[in-house]
Amino acid sequence: MRNILIITLLFISNLIFSQEDQSPFCLPIFNANLFSLEVETLKHSDDKLSFLTDDNYEMNFDTTQFIDGKKSVSIKGSYKNVKTYATLSLRVPIKIIKNTTVTVSVWVKTDSLQGENAGATLRLMGHRNNKTNVVPLFAISKSILKGSHDWKQISLTAVLKENENFIVLSGLMQGEGKTWFDNFTLKIDGEEIHDIMFFKNNDQANKVRDSLSKYITPIKINNLKKITTFISNQKSETRIIGLGEATHGTKEIFNYKAAIIKALIKNNNVTKIALESYYTNTQRLNTYILNGTGDIKNLIANLGFWPYYTNEFKELLIWLKEYNKTTNNKITIIGVDSQSGGDAIKTLTKTTKDNKQLSKLIKVLKNDSTPLSKKISLSNSITNELTKINASKNMLMTARALSQSYFLEQYKGLDNFRVRDSLQVLNIASIEKELSTNEKIIYWAHDMHVQKKANSAGGFLHEKYNNGYINLGFLLGTGKFTALDKETSKLNSNNVLTPIKCN
Repeated sequence: MRNILIITLLFISNLIFSQEDQSPFCLPIFNANLFSLEVETLKHSDDKLSFLTDDNYEMNFDTTQFIDGKKSVSIKGSYKNVKTYATLSLRVPIKIIKNTTVTVSVWVKTDSLQGENAGATLRLMGHRNNKTNVVPLFAISKSILKGSHDWKQISLTAVLKENENFIVLSGLMQGEGKTWFDNFTLKIDGEEIHDIMFFKNNDQANKVRDSLSKYITPIKINNLKKITTFISNQKSETRIIGLGEATHGTKEIFNYKAAIIKALIKNNNVTKIALESYYTNTQRLNTYILNGTGDIKNLIANLGFWPYYTNEFKELLIWLKEYNKTTNNKITIIGVDSQSGGDAIKTLTKTTKDNKQLSKLIKVLKNDSTPLSKKISLSNSITNELTKINASKNMLMTARALSQSYFLEQYKGLDNFRVRDSLQVLNIASIEKELSTNEKIIYWAHDMHVQKKANSAGGFLHEKYNNGYINLGFLLGTGKFTALDKETSKLNSNNVLTPIKCN
């Protein structure tokens, strides 16, 4: 389901996370049985089920009329020409992104429904914008039933104008007579989600936990010996160690990763850190940890990747700088991501200003009217020219990063993710070729990248290196995380993750 932001458990070969005791009782986020109205009581049975009536209407369960299951909800109106109406609503807490197509439907039956504005229909609503007081998502079905009708399914379709954190499905009835509602359905881009479990009960959660037990290792930050021992016990061809994170910028995960990196450097001959970030911008961090040049906060800010704007990452870089003072086997850090952005073109402009041919190519490249296909060709030409003049490795790598970013821009959606990850692997492989026999690389990225799954970087690495690539993923149940406040556009690292109610 492309557009529904559902937190997905990543099945990574070695999934590591901090476990807390699970509650013996599981409260549902949303009970899918509400769609078919198969709940115990109508009033106060669930905070996601609500109803609005006044003295003109009565609302009850009816066990004699239904599409399937054992009941429907009936609404009886007492007067023809009332101005009020009754509603039966389901509030579904599901995150859906802008431009997604949402289709909802409900089964309706009517008996002698009459009056000037009488009718039974279906409504779809989203959140109310607090600034404008407008509801961006508001739609009513064109099918309005009057008189007497046997069971009929009515529906409506809407395209979201904004991101939604929840939607409300409502059956509406006005006038004198009787209406029954049963079996709401919800489709996102044509895919029905009725059968998605919005929660798992304890039996289901225990089955999931049991199936994952061989992959999961609870860890404590003051006892990382099992991690380094695990890596030491792998076959000698291990070259690349993926360190993931289910959520960017989380305090505890970054602390774990930093501690593991230190242990792997000391005990497992890790000498390179491949970072999910721009090559050119990351080179300044590399210069810092090699010789201490630059202001660490400014260098991190210049990365252009907000997940690294944390004290934990800063402290790790300071540790790497101090460690490099004590060893001849220096640790280096390299950006391997290929997304557009970064300082590649800015750096090339500055370093090639005395080369007329390169300056001419870069000038055309920087022109906003230059089509993407031309930019790809020009960036490749720049790389070729730099090769001819025996430019430094750093300049060649900068040019390659620029060329890759333009190449990636051709792709959208899942294809963009696949190509982006394949380019990261290409860059990691070029680093691996320079390692001595016993040296190893750490690949720092999101779990989605390090996982051993087809079309992800971890999948490509596993295919290329087999046992030469191993990975460690992290999930977080409690702790603090860094997030951007959309109202103030400021980062705050003291957000507390609310413990999950359901497994």
